[in-house]
Amino acid sequence: MTILAIESELNRATKSLKDDWELDNENFNPDILLAAIINKGATFEPLYADPDYFYIMNRYFWLKWNRTFNEWFNAFDIEYNPLDNYDRHEEITDITNDEGSETSSSSREYDGTSENTSSNSSSGDSETTNTVSAYDSSTYQPHDKSVNDNSSRESGSSSTDDHNEESASGTTNNTFEREQTHMAHIWGNIGVTTSSAMLKEFLSIREWNCYEHIADIYCREMLITVF
Repeated sequence: MTILAIESELNRATKSLKDDWELDNENFNPDILLAAIINKGATFEPLYADPDYFYIMNRYFWLKWNRTFNEWFNAFDIEYNPLDNYDRHEEITDITNDEGSETSSSSREYDGTSENTSSNSSSGDSETTNTVSAYDSSTYQPHDKSVNDNSSRESGSSSTDDHNEESASGTTNNTFEREQTHMAHIWGNIGVTTSSAMLKEFLSIREWNCYEHIADIYCREMLITVF
């Protein structure tokens, strides 16, 4: 019994070796793969002669290799320029902290019939004396002296008035954070390989066929490849 005979036997039971052959890639076609396997291994006997048991082992074969086969097809879907050997994407974020001040003011007007006024004042002096010791003296001598005059005054008045105004102002120190993002895309040929050499390598890779290589693995593991 050959692989083609097993497929025919399974078809009578509305089954097929390709039933579990699925990949997460829209370019994969299980019919093409089955045709490639039959074309390569039609003259070889299956590793398991019973069609139902071969059907089960065929499923496990696919589960074992599913991820590898999927990566092969995905690799050929990558879009790139075969004549460029340099393609870099950069994204740089700069964060800057700026300090500044913010001044705010407010005022309020209202009507009234009286105003109280008072006056307080205070004053005082503070004295600061600095001393220094000469290199040949063991005692400290006066060096300089400063006197500060501190005074304050509060005043107010009491009278009849029908208009008053209040105002307030202040300054607030703030820290501002500024973020800037720079993006760049740099590509091309950096000169280590000629364009013709890269094109030749690209065409050689494209000659590599996923279906042919999967069929080779299938025949090696699921068929007795001797005459």
